[in-house]
Amino acid sequence: MDAAGPPCMGAAALAALLLAGCGGGWEDDSPPAQQEIEPLWAQWYASPPDAAQCRPGVLHEAVKQQALDKLNAIRALHGLRPVVYDADSDAQLMQTVMMMQANQATSHHPPSSWACYSEAGASGARASNLASWQGVRSAPSADWAMHSWLHDATNLVPDNVGHRRWMLDPFLKKVAYGIDMALRDGRWHSYAALKVIYEDEQARTDGWARDGFVAYPVGDYPLRHWHENALLSFGVLADANDRGANQAVDFGQATVRVTRPDGSALPISEWRYDNRRYGLPNNVQFKAEGVTHGVAYTVHIDGVLVQGVPRNYSYRFRLQP
Repeated sequence: MDAAGPPCMGAAALAALLLAGCGGGWEDDSPPAQQEIEPLWAQWYASPPDAAQCRPGVLHEAVKQQALDKLNAIRALHGLRPVVYDADSDAQLMQTVMMMQANQATSHHPPSSWACYSEAGASGARASNLASWQGVRSAPSADWAMHSWLHDATNLVPDNVGHRRWMLDPFLKKVAYGIDMALRDGRWHSYAALKVIYEDEQARTDGWARDGFVAYPVGDYPLRHWHENALLSFGVLADANDRGANQAVDFGQATVRVTRPDGSALPISEWRYDNRRYGLPNNVQFKAEGVTHGVAYTVHIDGVLVQGVPRNYSYRFRLQP
């Protein structure tokens, strides 16, 4: 079962391969509410964006903290250390989302012909998870994109959990967040970016994962972070002192079972694995048919070769409202 696509070669290539076209999105088609933009802008922005004038916004500190807190709460569920906020990248990320708003599109490689183009915004797009949302009833929360990136079921690249892998990278130390919201033609249009790729940190030597692996979902897991079409995923932190050494994990002969409390197994499909340098550079992903909230499942992944040594892993998860 070969991984889809070629391996990545460093930060620039991995941004090009993983992130291109990866911005997930969805629509809310409820009845419109036209009078919300000014209160929302006052709540979110110290200076509101205006894509028509190529003017990026400035987020309130509380909004950035909300996004950081959401990300760190998610990382804690997976036994990962918190990250800090990278204020130095604020202006870059707000340029990125303003460009997407101005062009009504997401792209990790925006062309110089784009309206409101800037190299800073383009650089931010190459280094970030991207997402878009639109609807007519109400605006989303300021951290709405975190859920989309985590379950990755709306990823525009099919069968890809790249956003999730960057969010749950054991070597990740800092992030920046940008969001641009506009009300246009009676519809809300929101574009978000989370900076997760730092080229100077791709050789980090201080990764950490409580369990020695990163799994989704794991433990007692909030149902709001799950999607019925989500892929389960698993990666091994084989070497916390060398990111690249974690490519020495081979799922080629591994098997997976997901069992109910009575020992019966769920059907497994879409099993794929790879060793690309997307955060933790080993990953196996699969569908488990019939996952239901409130049931404690055990995942068994056996026959994994970790630096040449066979290893078996098991963990439990239960989706909870």
